[in-house]
Amino acid sequence: MTPDLRSRLARLGRALSPELLEGTNRLFAERNGGIDPATRITRDIAYGGHARQRLDLFARDGLCGAPVLVFVHGGGFVAGDKHAEGSPFYSNGGDFAARRGWLGVTVSYRLAPSSRWPSGPQDIALALGWLRAHAAAHGGDPARIVLMGQSAGAAHVAGYLAHRAHHVAPGGGVAGAVLMSGVYDPASCPPN
Repeated sequence: MTPDLRSRLARLGRALSPELLEGTNRLFAERNGGIDPATRITRDIAYGGHARQRLDLFARDGLCGAPVLVFVHGGGFVAGDKHAEGSPFYSNGGDFAARRGWLGVTVSYRLAPSSRWPSGPQDIALALGWLRAHAAAHGGDPARIVLMGQSAGAAHVAGYLAHRAHHVAPGGGVAGAVLMSGVYDPASCPPN
């Protein structure tokens, strides 16, 4: 980490706030080199009937039998999307997977307050059901799906994994999961 970057991060502070989120997004966006030209993107595939139940696919030509990385965005349960035009987020997650020979997937899901628990885990289940049926046609291996959730997305992934009633297959139908910065016990968290 450069001294300039360390200084800029320190100035943002440690309190989770809109200013901290906007500042870190700016820092990361400045360092993003854009989507690799070799990454092919298919946007807004419906995995369910709601307008927010959409996913984007990221792949390289000739992909076959590749593991599948599914990125589930954060947003405090009330905001966020799989892609923000003019921003690297969160298409950078799909591109990251494609650059490494995986089928990358970013998903959007229904938001609170109009959609409440267990809509997040239900949406994860619908997306996984779609991927298990269609990943192979896009070069992915439906037996090697890894879920990766950030913030509210991590809570939705955890909710899906923890509640077998939502599982699309034994063991959840996934090969693994990555949970980043999630809230797993809202009752014990400080209000923010």
